[in-house]
Amino acid sequence: MKKILFILCSIVGYCAIGADNFWLYDSAAKTMTWEDETGFINVVKTSGDDGSSIVIKEGVNRGTTTIQNLDLSLPIKDASGNEYVITEFLGSNHSAFGYNSTITNVVLPSGLKTLPPFAFKNCSELISVTLNDGLEIIDNEAFNGCSALKQIYNFFPSSLVEIKSKAFYSCSALECGAVISGVTNMADRIFHSSSVRSFDCEQAPLKILPEFTFYNCKQLTNVVLSQDLEVIKDGCFENCYALTTVKHLLPKFLTKLGFGLNNPVFYDNKALQGEVIVGPYLEEINLRTFRGSKIGSFVAAKNGLKSLGQFCFYGCNDLTNIVLSATIEKLDYSILEGTSSSSAQRKIYLRNFPSGGITSSLFNGTKRECITIYLPWDYQEEWRTFAATNSGHNFIFNKQAGALPEKKNELGTWQATITQNVGWWKESPDPLLILIK
Repeated sequence: MKKILFILCSIVGYCAIGADNFWLYDSAAKTMTWEDETGFINVVKTSGDDGSSIVIKEGVNRGTTTIQNLDLSLPIKDASGNEYVITEFLGSNHSAFGYNSTITNVVLPSGLKTLPPFAFKNCSELISVTLNDGLEIIDNEAFNGCSALKQIYNFFPSSLVEIKSKAFYSCSALECGAVISGVTNMADRIFHSSSVRSFDCEQAPLKILPEFTFYNCKQLTNVVLSQDLEVIKDGCFENCYALTTVKHLLPKFLTKLGFGLNNPVFYDNKALQGEVIVGPYLEEINLRTFRGSKIGSFVAAKNGLKSLGQFCFYGCNDLTNIVLSATIEKLDYSILEGTSSSSAQRKIYLRNFPSGGITSSLFNGTKRECITIYLPWDYQEEWRTFAATNSGHNFIFNKQAGALPEKKNELGTWQATITQNVGWWKESPDPLLILIK
């Protein structure tokens, strides 16, 4: 059996019609021909062969009107009955099928391991793609701009280990979800502005979700993240307006959530619900991280989290409980700004007074008398100043409400009846949980 080496950077196909169907290779005419079940005669232009490998130069099929169904999983034979198989596509900046306006369906050959850059970029009529088992790499912009692409079958094969930049960028007609299990590396903007419906990487050995992975994916509704993720970069889920649930929203081993720039990770996830659990390895929640979401509670491990950035819960009208770590060092201004229209009662539990202080404008833009701040027993003068500055809100000190004493020796009824230095929380075997006394 002879092998075909396609020197290009593309692939695709519809679905196998039957065992007797095959592509006929004509070395003199430099073509591969196949009549599909609709009677359409598909002709792929080649550039010659070396006796065992067929060569297709970049761009030779660009804009062709003689390809409709590109099923490269079918056998390929010449007039003498010699059979060929496709094992590799080669190419650089442009593929043999990129910018093609007639291809509607693609099936990749079973022996293909790498789908090269720009393989089907801007194939405007492409509707369906079947990825092959054994595929390991999807290179840069392979399906970028395929605006009619609705279905991707075998999305993704378990053999896949790498997806490169903008692979499915602007695939705005997608009606399916993606599951990855073996992928170790993903590049930026893979699904940017696409309509991918769901994403599951729970079983993947993935450490990083790169920047803008799902930026502006307005049909994305459900995501399952791997607990092994360590970094989620800027804008990853920004403007995902329909995203309702994210399992493992902040994975257990997460160390970095964005980089504090202008594209927060969960910015304007207007439908995002549930509880946010912060593990012991994440030290910073950056500005506007959860802006506009519908999260109901935010609970940090006893140790780990050090700072909450400006406007991090801006417009989070459903957020009713915030529990902070004992390691908290900084509470920036206006973390709950934009919630003044909500009358929801919010409780904020502090395990210590931040060493970096609390800004006097911490609760800017919130409705007065809707916030109760639970303070630990350890008396510090800063508590009294903080309470006086925010007198419109309620304070609970050692389970008792009221004005804080002027001096430590005037604690009076504030003193614990049994022992001092017992806070409002009870330690739990689970470091993520606290029990309110």
